[in-house]
Amino acid sequence: FIASRLGGALKLVRSFFNNNDADNDGTGDGLNVTAVQGAATLTGISTSATTGNQRNGVVLNKVTGKVSLEDSTANGNAEAGIDLNEVGEVELKDQTASDNANGVLVDDFTSFSDSGGTYERNANGGVSLTTGTGVVSLTDSVVSGSAGGIGVLAKDIGGAVTLSGVQVSTSQQGLELDNITGNITVREAGSAVSEVKNNSGDGVVIKNSSTATVSISNTQVSGNEGVGVRGTDIAGFLTDHATVSENEAG
Repeated sequence: FIASRLGGALKLVRSFFNNNDADNDGTGDGLNVTAVQGAATLTGISTSATTGNQRNGVVLNKVTGKVSLEDSTANGNAEAGIDLNEVGEVELKDQTASDNANGVLVDDFTSFSDSGGTYERNANGGVSLTTGTGVVSLTDSVVSGSAGGIGVLAKDIGGAVTLSGVQVSTSQQGLELDNITGNITVREAGSAVSEVKNNSGDGVVIKNSSTATVSISNTQVSGNEGVGVRGTDIAGFLTDHATVSENEAG
């Protein structure tokens, strides 16, 4: 499905855009839409590759309104499961993007939220958020198995970053938060603590965020082969009921 220059909103419900690379040359995308003058709402869609070499699952460029993906899957793509560029507010709910080269890539956005997302075994990175002007939040998100990359990356973010009840594990590095203007919070969601564990490098890295106060509470950082929590150039650091243990260094 390819479209461009939509004068109004894009809405796709319970639709399937799978295995779109019939000649197996690695150039086909499941869904690729550019220049939407309105919101883009995708609900219950599938953009997965179970055969062939589909390049990307969902690609959205230049969307002026809110981008919403809910209860959808984007698995097994040769490049990204979800790739969003030059968009407004982004909201993901109960989204799955696993077994891709990259799970979720979002660049040049206003705000981002994910709740209940599953992003596993994406070789080069789970969730990558770059150049955002507003807040970022992940709640009850599971990110694991990015053996060649970072589980969750947020870089050049103009607002606060809040991670609640997240599970980030078995990646080359767990969390990296770089150049964050607002405060940074890692905490529980209800009774579910946040966990950053069993990564082959550092667990949590926070850097170049001189205006950000970091708060880590009800969080376990353990079993990482590098440093559990590494902070450089930040405004302040607070912990409450945090456990940092069994890492190569604290």
